[in-house]
Amino acid sequence: MEQRRLAEECPTTPSKADKLIFNSPANNRANNNMSSLLSNKIEALPRSFQFITLALSVFFFFGIHNVLQEAMINTEGFTFGVMLGWMEVLGVTLCSGLERSSL
Repeated sequence: MEQRRLAEECPTTPSKADKLIFNSPANNRANNNMSSLLSNKIEALPRSFQFITLALSVFFFFGIHNVLQEAMINTEGFTFGVMLGWMEVLGVTLCSGLERSSL
């Protein structure tokens, strides 16, 4: 039976690698931008609140996406509704495949 390894001996997980990247000197120069300020505030919140906030944000922005898509389809002279749907599916498929292959 194989011996269990200590956490320090295991390969770096994405979360540990992210912390190394976030603490790099190149990233420290960019700490004054709005996204890192927002990121630092979100990280200070409890994990359950982070999850709820981000999950609600996904639903909110997906709702906005649907409203805009319906507005495009209902525009006078717009005849590409089926093509719009296929392009959305293709875009989600390609981007999710790219994301999975880069992890």
